[in-house]
Amino acid sequence: MKKEKMEKMMAPFLAILVFAAVFSGCISEKPQETPKETEEKKEPILIGGSLPLTGKFADTALWIKRGYEYWAEEINAKGGLLGRPVKLIIYDDESDKTKAANYLEKVITMDKVDLLLGGYPGTACTAQMPIAEKYKMAYNSMGGHMPSFEQGYKYCFGGPPLMGQWWAEGFWGFIGTLPADQRPEKAAILTMNNVIGEACRESIVNGCEKYGVEIVVDDRYDLPLADATSLVSKAKESGADVLFANGFFGDGVLTIRACKSLDYNPKAIFQSVGCIIPEWISELGEAGNYVFSGTAMHNKLPFEGIDKLN
Repeated sequence: MKKEKMEKMMAPFLAILVFAAVFSGCISEKPQETPKETEEKKEPILIGGSLPLTGKFADTALWIKRGYEYWAEEINAKGGLLGRPVKLIIYDDESDKTKAANYLEKVITMDKVDLLLGGYPGTACTAQMPIAEKYKMAYNSMGGHMPSFEQGYKYCFGGPPLMGQWWAEGFWGFIGTLPADQRPEKAAILTMNNVIGEACRESIVNGCEKYGVEIVVDDRYDLPLADATSLVSKAKESGADVLFANGFFGDGVLTIRACKSLDYNPKAIFQSVGCIIPEWISELGEAGNYVFSGTAMHNKLPFEGIDKLN
């Protein structure tokens, strides 16, 4: 009797031990990764696209490339994405939108990238976004202009916090704080003849209408610009007391130099894109100061991490 009673008492404990052993065996018998699976984990995640590293848009694009490379270095130092290193493939589209489109197709079909890099500027993005849609790959556009985002695309979106159509909003906000008798009365708008220029021009014109500023010059020019003297001369002769130099770096530098050589000193100068990079001051010195822009980021802003980007 005692033996039977003892066996009955031990039965639950034996059942627990058997379950534990089986469960432990299940864990220990978890399929091991094959050499191929292990190797695949080490293969880099390819991220590719193009930038205008030469040509009329190169001055700004070189900083974008540095930004992409800085991100890749940071992410790889932290173990990469999904345990795999990141590798960038960046082609030079030479500021040519046709080449930008061709290179995007190349990284998709030949380089077999896992992710796409957004191109630059809006002229390239306009050409690249349909390619991304065609292959159903996410595309974070660096081109801040509304027309490309009104096409019903499903795979394209924008990274910049500002569209060109809002580019001068900050400037006009400042103008609105001034007493009416200190605000500019006449505007000269000099616009690069492309989708970015047209987008930024909208915000300039809207502000002029809001604050009753008469547009006395509204000219367009093609890039690259060889000389800004005739454009600036026309602005000065019109009596414009605010100048909108609605262009990129190279043409922006030429415009400011023409202002100085012609002794044209309006109440305010707004420059769209070119003045946002450090080379603006290295090229123009003191003449490059006191110029307004619509950029959301600048190397002199007192934000954490800015020093790492310089």
